[in-house]
Amino acid sequence: MPKFQLSSWLPRLPPQVWILAAGRFLSQSGTGFTLFYAPIFFVDRVGLSATAVGIGLGSGSVSGIFGRILGGFFLRFKILGKAANFIAGGSYLCCGFFCTGGH
Repeated sequence: MPKFQLSSWLPRLPPQVWILAAGRFLSQSGTGFTLFYAPIFFVDRVGLSATAVGIGLGSGSVSGIFGRILGGFFLRFKILGKAANFIAGGSYLCCGFFCTGGH
């Protein structure tokens, strides 16, 4: 019987690609758990309505779509440059954090 080797099934890619793939997998797993359990927590424990929780989670997803589109547009057409784009994105994130009271 032939010996099973996982490495024979996986493509040969640089280690940086595997590190990014593993990080993305962990990040998406955490997001999936958060999006699944957040409505239950906020409705049952905090006392918010299901509509308010749905609007909050949905608006976060929609704003993420527009943020990715704008970020890609700015980088693709070199409107701001890479460093300025990261600084603008981080500044926007900090403004949103402090405007919502840090919640």
